[in-house]
Amino acid sequence: MNTNAENLYQAALKLSGDERYHLAYRLLESVEGQRDADYEEAWAAEIARRIEEVESGTAEMVSWEEVERMIHDVCHGGAKS
Repeated sequence: MNTNAENLYQAALKLSGDERYHLAYRLLESVEGQRDADYEEAWAAEIARRIEEVESGTAEMVSWEEVERMIHDVCHGGAKS
């Protein structure tokens, strides 16, 4: 992050939670139009591929408990699975 962006970030942290939420929302809206033209199509294809894997039984399923453990490990500097 460049100096200007860091300064804006530090200033934004001083806003209330509600103000930060609205600022973040507006910033995200401002860049949504900059997505790759094939973005939506690519995600639709990926979702269809994943659904097919689940329905055909070829997807590797992970329990919620395992997902929680993996998240905990990543967030707390533990082993990455």
